[in-house]
Amino acid sequence: MTTKPCAQASRAEYTRRMNRMLNYIDAHLDHSLDGAQLADVADFSRFHFHRIFAAWMGETIGS
Repeated sequence: MTTKPCAQASRAEYTRRMNRMLNYIDAHLDHSLDGAQLADVADFSRFHFHRIFAAWMGETIGS
């Protein structure tokens, strides 16, 4: 089974955004972080970010 080019581009874009968010967390461990702020860093809506975060990390943002 092959992956469609647009699906690969979407996956690469999501990976880039999630890595940007993870780098932000690493750089701001001494600050209080919330889901809305991290969603903004990743450039996702808050609702979509919660779903994506849970799928990628295997736990919710609140955990």
